[in-house]
Amino acid sequence: MNSKICKLAAQLKIANDTDEEVNSLMSQYVAITKALYLLHQQNHWDAISHGNHLLFERLYEEVLEISDETAERVIGLCGDVKFGGFEEIALKFMPQEKTNDSLLKSSLALEEAYQQFSKKLYNTLKEKDFITLGLDDLIMGNASEGENRIYLLKQALKNNS
Repeated sequence: MNSKICKLAAQLKIANDTDEEVNSLMSQYVAITKALYLLHQQNHWDAISHGNHLLFERLYEEVLEISDETAERVIGLCGDVKFGGFEEIALKFMPQEKTNDSLLKSSLALEEAYQQFSKKLYNTLKEKDFITLGLDDLIMGNASEGENRIYLLKQALKNNS
């Protein structure tokens, strides 16, 4: 095999040599991303104020885009991935009482959990040498967009006080 093919094979390691922990974490990453979409959309429907209604619409539309891209990337890199559990994650964060504050806080809590999970995933992939340039970019970009969503939710909470 020539050296170019060997280098390409090394770069594609994740597609051919994923382990169970990596596959599980990647599946969970897709699930929590999809849960963000579901929770923001539910909070959009339950929003009491028009401003929060529009905020949650913005959030769920942004997350829909990253949810689809994330799922496609994970399938491309890991092959057969289990994508269940997102509804259960969203339900854990849904507020019992539907108030302006509770809806905002529920979305904020899941966004913060998403950031923590993203960091865990990224560190595990780097440690196991499964990170690719594109996957690095995806996780970092999603985390960056998540930080913006956290800012918007915190600002909305301040405005409710």
